Amino acid sequence: MDLIKKYNMTGEYLNVPTNVNRLSDWKEFDSSLPRGKVILNKSICGCGCTEAYLRNDKPVILASPRRELINCKMKQPGRARPLFYFDRSKSVDIKKTINQLNTYLSSQQQGFIPKVLVTYDSLKIVLDCLAQWGVLESFTIIIDEFPCIFTDAKLKGQVELEMIRNLERLSNDVVFVSATPIKDICLEETEEFRNVPIITLVWPPKKTRQIRLDRQTMRSTIDACRQVIRRYITDKYFKTTIIDGETKYSTEALFFLNNVSDIIKIIKEFGLTPDDAIVICAEDNDNKLREVGFEVGHANDELNYKTQNKPFTFITKASFEGADFYSDCASTYVFADPGLESMGLDISIDLPQIAGRCRTDTNPFRNEITYFYKTSKDRDVQRFEQNVNNRIAETNEFLRKYASIQEQAILQKIRDAQKIQKYKNDYIDVIETLDDTGETIISIVGNIYAKLADLRGIEILKSQYNTDYTVFVNVKHSGFTTANPLEGNNANILNDFCAKFFSDNNFVRKMKLYVDFLEQNPELKSDVEAIPQIPMDYKEYYNALTPERIRALDYREKAIKDERDEIKFFPMIQSSLAKILIAGENYTCAELKVKIQKVYDDLNIRKTAKATDIEKYRTSAKKIIMTGADGKRKKGYRL
Repeated sequence: MDLIKKYNMTGEYLNVPTNVNRLSDWKEFDSSLPRGKVILNKSICGCGCTEAYLRNDKPVILASPRRELINCKMKQPGRARPLFYFDRSKSVDIKKTINQLNTYLSSQQQGFIPKVLVTYDSLKIVLDCLAQWGVLESFTIIIDEFPCIFTDAKLKGQVELEMIRNLERLSNDVVFVSATPIKDICLEETEEFRNVPIITLVWPPKKTRQIRLDRQTMRSTIDACRQVIRRYITDKYFKTTIIDGETKYSTEALFFLNNVSDIIKIIKEFGLTPDDAIVICAEDNDNKLREVGFEVGHANDELNYKTQNKPFTFITKASFEGADFYSDCASTYVFADPGLESMGLDISIDLPQIAGRCRTDTNPFRNEITYFYKTSKDRDVQRFEQNVNNRIAETNEFLRKYASIQEQAILQKIRDAQKIQKYKNDYIDVIETLDDTGETIISIVGNIYAKLADLRGIEILKSQYNTDYTVFVNVKHSGFTTANPLEGNNANILNDFCAKFFSDNNFVRKMKLYVDFLEQNPELKSDVEAIPQIPMDYKEYYNALTPERIRALDYREKAIKDERDEIKFFPMIQSSLAKILIAGENYTCAELKVKIQKVYDDLNIRKTAKATDIEKYRTSAKKIIMTGADGKRKKGYRL
């Protein structure tokens, strides 16, 4: 499992008719998409995409990463066709649910079109059942909130990898749906999605919503929440605005943060009760919440929100995507703490999702977000990068030793152990997939999605939260207006640089421009690195090599890349060699060449090994003349 590469991918665009406000109103929508597997970037939230499939005349399986999203769909009124939720909650008997699904499919009247809703976790069971009953081939499969496959992988990588592998063997139409663009590197790095067509919907201008973002720095999530709540306690409202001469008051608030422990601290500090607040999070947090008198809550639907909404709604990552919230007066607050590995809120993905969660058009605060954030520290980034490099090296070593194991009992033990360790030391997973005959196969794999989640975390720390300016750049690039733009000349200087950089397609000239600009403006280095349109390669080359060295290589990409790779992989090569070479032992040059080449191959380094390479990785290595088993003298090294 090598570190991530940079790729460029292209997709196709599909214009939404000007008279269409929601995809559920566009009868030709589904037929306009390619058959087979397709990635659909719907571009905006709340456009009726899932509704289009739940209301059309085809059997549909809608798979969601969140129970909350399914709960919202089940509550929506005015739907003629009955839906079936394949519920696999802790309190639900799975056999009973399977029987209920069978009853749902078999007992309906003529003309009935089944619509089955299920979480990612349980999709395999539904697919197995439908296959056994001989009806699977007729279903279109919708994978909703597709980016969660990548963003949730540190928590549920095994589930998602199994789901994707099982979808691979099907000939059904499968639509992977997202409201935000998926990064090219995520798709191209995974063989399952590398060649899947990407369709991006282009909406008429009238569908575009302008979201105003008020950026606020914070010391901690707790401190920022404390400020907001204290202000509410004093004023009896969160915000005000004037519409047609009348003052409107925000007396409800949505708090988006990804740490249940912080929510519990806030509840305790302010003595909040279930009459004051709702906590929407994963069911795994039930016990923690019960200790403070709460249970996992759910968003209120369109029919009852006016009477059942609370002043405070705390929402974790479990409902950043897909869940609908209804309120006439709710303000939105977002808290991002990039210092913690598990809390890297992606400005390009998470913020647009959050912006689309409040569905009530009459809410005057709907198009505003107060965004609290911290900037990252270099030591956090360096520590995180080292951890990822170590995990990749451990993964490669584990696969080298054990990937061929076939004994089911041993595989099950490894699988159980990994559930406890879950990507702390490596990216190893033991997954269950079905072959073409429907038989279950257990195999050891390196989970690319878990690795990508970590690499995404590094990218977020580096490019989004490095400085206040990097936050500003990413906010603007993601389509938000900002209530507090940055001041000074830096923006003009950077804009001039970008105009020159993007007007040229020649790598040598662009690399020279990049190097010269940063030498002349070293104080803007972090700002340049935050510009998402600049390919990561330029940034990595500059950081790995000195400007003098890049000039010495005449700005040639292959020469720069080869030298960058050697520097980048040095610690991993050293670590891998330490495991297979014994200190104090003698090795012939031929033996060393074979062993070093094996390490290069395992790390996917395209380089031919030489025995002399050992001098770079083991400073104690000394040239010697050895007598081989055949009695001939041979060159070698003592380590």
